[in-house]
Amino acid sequence: TVDGKVETLDTAPIGDPLFDAVLAEIADTEKRYKVDDWLRIIWGWPKLAKTIAEPLVHRGILREEQGRILGIFPRTTFPEVDGGVEDRLIARLHDAIFGDGEVDAWLATLIALARPTSVLDIPFDRKELKARKERLDALVESETLGVAVKRILEQTVVFIATTAASVAVVTSVS
Repeated sequence: TVDGKVETLDTAPIGDPLFDAVLAEIADTEKRYKVDDWLRIIWGWPKLAKTIAEPLVHRGILREEQGRILGIFPRTTFPEVDGGVEDRLIARLHDAIFGDGEVDAWLATLIALARPTSVLDIPFDRKELKARKERLDALVESETLGVAVKRILEQTVVFIATTAASVAVVTSVS
């Protein structure tokens, strides 16, 4: 980052459609934004939900359903196949945030990605999260997170993992 704003150092595609699109967008945009701003920008992209959901459908975590709103407007939803996946993830997040024990790098990374987008407000009470601000800061800044992951967070907007924290949210795509 330069002055806290994201800048690309390498624009070579990495082979993931969403990551590659995000990287290209950052590289092609003259104005520089902070990571939080990029997350908000990308969250509003058309077809974002479908791009994120398709690999989860192929893995059997979500299923794709076609339907209509008011019997007129077509929509696609992606409900979860097994609520246990989300329940286990929320339990791990709860233990990490509201406990005091060690947290593995994967979970610390997920928390770091979910925090700026307020995704953690979905399963947890916002006031309780605010009360754990110091713990959340420590998790995000911990050695567990690792230097390489911190660099990724600073140089690219990596938020596919954010969606994993909200798998149960039914996403509509027109």
